[in-house]
Amino acid sequence: MTHPISAVGPDHQERDMTDNVVPLRRPKLDAKAAELRAAGLIGAGAGAVSGEVLPAEGSAWDRVRAAAQGPVLPVWLRDRAVAGQRARWLVLAAGRYAARGAVASPVVVWRCAPPVGRGIRRAVRAWLRWARANALFAEAAELRQEGVSTAAWETARERARRSRKGRGWVAVLGVPAAGLGVWAVGLAVGPLLWVGIGSAAVLAAGIAGRRPGEQILPSAAGPARPVALGMPAGQLHATITAVMRGLRLDVTVLRSQAHPWGWDVQVMAGQALGKVADKVDEIEARLRTRAGAVSVIPDPQDAGMATLRVVWADPYASMPAPARMQPRSISARGQHPIGRMLDGADLRLPLLAHTVYVGKSRSGKSSAVWTVLDRLTAANDVVVWGGDLSDAPALNIWGDCVQHYRSSVAGLDGLLRAAIAIGMARAAVMGRRLRPSADSRPGEDVSENWEPTPEGPALVLVLDEYPLLVEAGLGPLVEEFLRTAAKGAGFAHIASQRAGRTEMGTTTIKTMAVSKVLLACEAGDIEMLMGPGKRAEGWRPDRLKPAADGKPNDAGRCFVDGPGHTEPRLSAVYRLSATEVRDRAIERLQHMQANGRPTIDEATWTAADAYARRRWGVGMDDLLAPDDTTADDGAQEQSTVPVVLADLRAVLVDAGADAMHTREVLPALADRDDRYAGWSSTDLADAVRPTGLAPAQLRNVRGVANANGYRLGDIDTAIARVRAV
Repeated sequence: MTHPISAVGPDHQERDMTDNVVPLRRPKLDAKAAELRAAGLIGAGAGAVSGEVLPAEGSAWDRVRAAAQGPVLPVWLRDRAVAGQRARWLVLAAGRYAARGAVASPVVVWRCAPPVGRGIRRAVRAWLRWARANALFAEAAELRQEGVSTAAWETARERARRSRKGRGWVAVLGVPAAGLGVWAVGLAVGPLLWVGIGSAAVLAAGIAGRRPGEQILPSAAGPARPVALGMPAGQLHATITAVMRGLRLDVTVLRSQAHPWGWDVQVMAGQALGKVADKVDEIEARLRTRAGAVSVIPDPQDAGMATLRVVWADPYASMPAPARMQPRSISARGQHPIGRMLDGADLRLPLLAHTVYVGKSRSGKSSAVWTVLDRLTAANDVVVWGGDLSDAPALNIWGDCVQHYRSSVAGLDGLLRAAIAIGMARAAVMGRRLRPSADSRPGEDVSENWEPTPEGPALVLVLDEYPLLVEAGLGPLVEEFLRTAAKGAGFAHIASQRAGRTEMGTTTIKTMAVSKVLLACEAGDIEMLMGPGKRAEGWRPDRLKPAADGKPNDAGRCFVDGPGHTEPRLSAVYRLSATEVRDRAIERLQHMQANGRPTIDEATWTAADAYARRRWGVGMDDLLAPDDTTADDGAQEQSTVPVVLADLRAVLVDAGADAMHTREVLPALADRDDRYAGWSSTDLADAVRPTGLAPAQLRNVRGVANANGYRLGDIDTAIARVRAV
């Protein structure tokens, strides 16, 4: 059963682990957020209350009193969604058993006929043997054969004759008398007595006539899948235990917690949890869940305990767009919703914090960046700058909502230097403001970090396709900005398809990032960005599948590590289409045209200009000079990117592919422009060779094991290389 996520409330965070017992949840201030805020790495208001499960503290009586504060009713009586699931499961189970009985009745009758017949025959034969005293005559014959005296065996034979005679009278008179008695009692009591006795006789005959191993009842037809929403906890535990036993895993199920989307099952392992995590794919296959629905979350306090999270229903199947906001109607301070979590609560992250987004192509990374930009461009206390050497739509679609946008190496170099100058200037401005004098008032509330206001807004730098910046040699400038700008309310949001040393440069970004959003990515990206051992702890974005062939798959789903998010929970960012983004951008541009926009305060700008002139010999206006895109006569210059390179990129983008074989590219190019009609693979390779692009060997791409083709990432690198010249 799939529940609309809007129907799931945040109260689901406090469900019990046994349908009756609720673990104590005591809110605590997120220590990580407090530490980061004190260091100036996140803005004011960031770091919400954490909902971690904590042990009760104090005396035994305090613990008992605290535990008594939890709900008493089971979860299926407290939660309508879970109650609906339980009712649905019971109705389906009852219907399944009723249908099984109706269908199986003729089969049971047919299978019962032979055993009943055999039982009746065996009963008649046993009755005849008793009535004829066969056993007594056989005993007399044995005595004669043993050579006993004639008198002894004749005495035995005479006793057998008398028994046969007496039993004959019983058979002739006793059986009819018993039948008449049953008939008479049946007249007095009712015909149900006859039916009951007859049924008992048939049942006894069937049991007596059943052969060893003979199956009477048909095999039990269980549910279509081993588990289903709403099933009793005991049956769920038995199913999971059987699955673990079948996989030869020493895992004991302790208790479970039901949710509208699935279950959290607490288990105890008698072996390393890494061995359990390695068999997650087999567990999913045996439980018949969706791929990626099962995750193992170890308990950091106990190496033998873990939570087996089974996401049965997809709570993110219909993720909405973020709520529409009026221009300059919010503050960027604090935490902001960028998506939803499993329990239906908002996925909140601080906007004023260094943040890294890692995800493959079509993983939903652009939607995540758009959602953040949607909040930033609606704020009244932040200035947004951006850079993307691939000049892709991710930032272009926002137009001048991104106040300074650069797509060339020279332009982005100046942008980064200007951002560094602002960060250094604000440190000097704050230093002068905080310097006390004899006229200063004691006890005045001051801060060493810049507090963003509409008059002194924060600066947020959004950088897409970060590996291109590293390749262009701009990585050191970005790292300097990360190290120096946070105290002056300067923050960076960095997006990348990979998180390796080649793509990220040094480890500065990984260590300075306060929030990390991992969408569908490679296994190596998790270890490189978050450190070794994280995959074994349940951080598995490598099991998510990006969109492909028109199917969304797991696009937009992510794992988040940041303030308030310390455990591996699958979340999802809001879905924003290009049409919706463009409409919101136009609305805000019209508002800016009529009412102005946030700008860096004059004191900071003056100090930044002086800093830039001292360090680089140029002022802020020179550093922020726009990319040279017009000729001296005012006419628009032709793009420096070769047409064939631009068309090649468009073919891959239109196909929604990260890579395509040459034999697929050539007809697509010919359909796009007649100039490519008749081109061979050699012609295409010769045309793109001057840009430094060459066909690559593609393995297991689009159903082909090994063939030459072109990668979208290589094409973007070639375009950036051409623009940098």
